[in-house]
Amino acid sequence: MLTLSQVMAVTDRSESFRDWNLVYGTPGQPGKCRIFVRVVFEVPKIPMPLRLVFQYAFSPELPAFFTHLTNHRVLEDDNVFLHYQGQTLAPNGIQDPDWRERVYTPTSADAAVLHYRRWLEEFADGRVAWARLRATYLPRDKAALIERFHSHTAHCKSCSGALAAARSARRGADLAVLLGILGTALWIDGQWACAAASLAAALFKMAAEDVEQKLIEGEYPPPRNSL
Repeated sequence: MLTLSQVMAVTDRSESFRDWNLVYGTPGQPGKCRIFVRVVFEVPKIPMPLRLVFQYAFSPELPAFFTHLTNHRVLEDDNVFLHYQGQTLAPNGIQDPDWRERVYTPTSADAAVLHYRRWLEEFADGRVAWARLRATYLPRDKAALIERFHSHTAHCKSCSGALAAARSARRGADLAVLLGILGTALWIDGQWACAAASLAAALFKMAAEDVEQKLIEGEYPPPRNSL
């Protein structure tokens, strides 16, 4: 079901669980919307052991930033092509006069979208009042479409805390690697232990860098678009 500001997708698995994906788009400023996503699962009907995975993944015990990173991956799959599709269908914020031939709206659930487009065409000359301002807010390149720090992390308590922790862990791991290398060179009886500790610290640093990178920027192309 699609309305002007809401999308609801239902996945119905026969003899199993259903899930509902609810997405609300709230205009924030010219060319930008804030997205609110709610995913609902029929957890009691999810078969084991998958049910345990779902229960843990959405439990308070799991830090929120893990879920947020997953949400980024899902949204970025759509962001990349929807952004350019929007530019194609409404260049400079003006609705394409041939939108009826370009937009497929076959069901009654599309009625709100059709009426909105007709209203724009009849009463607003195919544009909203701030259409001329829109171009100054649109991302110009792919990097802006998968940017995460300014759009989310800096404003999220969980993600900003995770970023600070990842950076501290990376610096601590650097020191541990250095001490391990020095120990390997200077402490003959403990060479293997120091070498193992240095290797473990290096692996820990790589994990911290991976988390840090994911909280700052997504990957391109996003997972589903890379298939």
